[in-house]
Amino acid sequence: MKEKALELEYNNIKQEIFVLMQRCDNLIVSIYTVSITLMGFGYELSNKYFFALIIVFIIPMHGLLNVRRYHMARCSVYIKICLELHIKYLRWETMVGKIDAEFKALYQKENMIYKLTSIFVGGGMTIISFVSIILYMQNSIIIENNILHCPIIDIAVIVLMFLGFCIIVYLSKEYVGYNKVCKKYENIIKNINENYKLSKKLQ
Repeated sequence: MKEKALELEYNNIKQEIFVLMQRCDNLIVSIYTVSITLMGFGYELSNKYFFALIIVFIIPMHGLLNVRRYHMARCSVYIKICLELHIKYLRWETMVGKIDAEFKALYQKENMIYKLTSIFVGGGMTIISFVSIILYMQNSIIIENNILHCPIIDIAVIVLMFLGFCIIVYLSKEYVGYNKVCKKYENIIKNINENYKLSKKLQ
């Protein structure tokens, strides 16, 4: 009976991972679509503030994307440690992790397009935000008599955009470091299990 309950929990959490993966994919597509649209409006309307809006938009959306990835990592680690270790014929998460690691190790060496795609997915938002800063500066800085001129308000916006860019770089680093996030959750769950066993012995 207990094994059946664990198997049901296993299937429910596995389904939750699939849903989170789909939401992450949809969110990435939305971020790129809106960012490129804002860039297009900036060009079409000759309004540099659309370029600044790109960074304002990416930061919270990237944060939300990371939160969903954290949820995914938590579910994945919980399945491996709390369920698959107890029911030997449930091996989906463990095997998928091993297969993915092997696939990346072999396929990335041979396939340059796969490498470039991985870089763009992991750092695409960093690239877009950096391009938006360049475009804003291009539309704000004027050269007169070999002297650079830039309104104070635009200088302030550029500084804020660079700060936003640093935040996006940090968020992208967290996004790419998915395995590290899994490791952190793994340590947390192991500590919780050890503390629970210790408290049971003391009772």
